[in-house]
Amino acid sequence: MVITGFKAKIGSALALCAFAGAAGAGGITVADCDALNLPIQIDFEDFPRVVNGTNYDDLLRFPGASIGERFAGQALAEFRTFDLLDLNASAPLRLLAGAPGHNLSVEARGQRQNTLYGLGPMGFEHKSGSGEGAISILFTADQQAIGASFELEMVYAGSPPPGSVRIAFFGRDATLLGEVSFSGQGRTRACFQTEGAGIAGVSITNTDIQGISIDDIAFSHVLVLG
Repeated sequence: MVITGFKAKIGSALALCAFAGAAGAGGITVADCDALNLPIQIDFEDFPRVVNGTNYDDLLRFPGASIGERFAGQALAEFRTFDLLDLNASAPLRLLAGAPGHNLSVEARGQRQNTLYGLGPMGFEHKSGSGEGAISILFTADQQAIGASFELEMVYAGSPPPGSVRIAFFGRDATLLGEVSFSGQGRTRACFQTEGAGIAGVSITNTDIQGISIDDIAFSHVLVLG
């Protein structure tokens, strides 16, 4: 599926939020989003606005990036009701969709906007499966910095402790560039950068109480074919 709509300039309405237990390795660092120039944004607003979500079994393709479940070579396992990915992607980095009903969905969150969900082991037919699946993004050009908004569960008195979000960063040759893990509540804007090899792709998994959604994926370079 090819989606052509995307924004040319990222808005500044979302402030950088504090991370709980953010950690990086391999040259990947957490960055101040306001200090980065990330002019390309994927926001999912061209998708149907459906409260219960729309299931997509194929890769979602945008100018400059494609989104699926995992990369070729990554083993997919289950951890409780969540997808779990290992870090052994195959070279060159190649994106794969999940099994039917276990790939991706786009869902309207109230009257605000559409957001992207990974579909976990429970699948699209079960509401609890939404947001608990892996999401992987492959960029057509290597990136020195990327960003996204993450919607995590709000924690209330008596609720289980929050889980975490794990992001693995890969080079074009499938080398693991680093990992970042964080936890939090509500909507969090996060940006990352590297001074070393460019980021060709990322894999995102989580153990958040109700799963997570992502939105406003931002980056700066689109490969121009001539």
